[in-house]
Amino acid sequence: MLLPAAVAFDSSREGQEELDICDDIREKKSDFCNFDHERRGSKIGTLKKKALTASNKFTHTLKRRGKREFDYRVPSVSIEDIRHAEEEGAVLELRQRLLDRDLLPPRQDDYYTLLRFLTARDFDIDKTIWMWKEMLTWRKEYGTDTILQDFEFEELEEVLHYYPQGYHGVDKEGRPIYIERLGNDHLSKLMYITSIDPT
Repeated sequence: MLLPAAVAFDSSREGQEELDICDDIREKKSDFCNFDHERRGSKIGTLKKKALTASNKFTHTLKRRGKREFDYRVPSVSIEDIRHAEEEGAVLELRQRLLDRDLLPPRQDDYYTLLRFLTARDFDIDKTIWMWKEMLTWRKEYGTDTILQDFEFEELEEVLHYYPQGYHGVDKEGRPIYIERLGNDHLSKLMYITSIDPT
């Protein structure tokens, strides 16, 4: 009879050891969870600080007073220039015919612009010339070539106050960054100072 009691005693000790091991594992998990929670909290705090700093910088750029001059030029990007012989011949012929008729302003004298018009009319040069004339008439009628110099945006400061947005520098690749602070817009107030009417 002693033997079974000794075995029972040993099995209870093994059960206690297993409980102790489980307790150790729980404590380690708890410590890791607390550490992980603290680490996440510090990350969120850091991100929150970065977001507030960026927001403050953006707000500061929107609040600058005085006449704003916008530079809409984008940094140049090198693109491989691949031209096909047939297309190039058609573009040269169109260019020469436009020059003969005095329909090629220097601003529109661009290989790819001419190619785009030719493509739109299936390389039919007569139809392309008609389309080109219509385009020049439209540009003259609406003043598109001088709109950046002629347009006066008198309510710009008020518009930016009720609809904060704008370009804010460029990214690492040189692409412009556009930010809209949609949570701070007041479209009903915006309609009092301006309208959607283009005139």
